[in-house]
Amino acid sequence: MANIENQKFITLDISGKNYLSRVLDVKLHLSAKKLRQTIDEDNAASNEERATALIFLRHHIDDGLKYEYLTVENLLELWQNLNNRFEHLKAVTKTGIQMIKYVHIFLSKNLTMDLLLLQYMWMT
Repeated sequence: MANIENQKFITLDISGKNYLSRVLDVKLHLSAKKLRQTIDEDNAASNEERATALIFLRHHIDDGLKYEYLTVENLLELWQNLNNRFEHLKAVTKTGIQMIKYVHIFLSKNLTMDLLLLQYMWMT
């Protein structure tokens, strides 16, 4: 079990390409450390808990992001800034998954590409 504690997290890339998995990793880590409430609005976390979570979050983001958000000392503000910056990736990922499903339908039913695109546009 000690190895789980020692495994390193991959830093959040400045492009955000690993943002969705990082959000889950951070939430799981903060939950395990009983610090999950620190990233919720109107939380009752102590200053020590917020500082611990902020150190963890800042330690696991790309250096470019660290410098960009250098003056942000509030954990919730940093969490929300990162979410606002990369939130659009959720929609991109969802659209990509939907398109993969339709390509699978296309291949399994031998549909023409025109029919596939028409069906995809109608469903989204």
